[in-house]
Amino acid sequence: MKDHGILMSSDGPNHNVIKIKPPITFTIDNAKEVIFYLHKIFGENFMQII
Repeated sequence: MKDHGILMSSDGPNHNVIKIKPPITFTIDNAKEVIFYLHKIFGENFMQII
């Protein structure tokens, strides 16, 4: 996400909470952009051998 200009971290006792940093108010378009990149990154195969 950092490569796309979005800073995030995990939080919570089970690290199952995604936090956007810094905590700011953003628009619907900003939310759509975050969802777009999350979908893209979650679909990547990190175990692929290069």
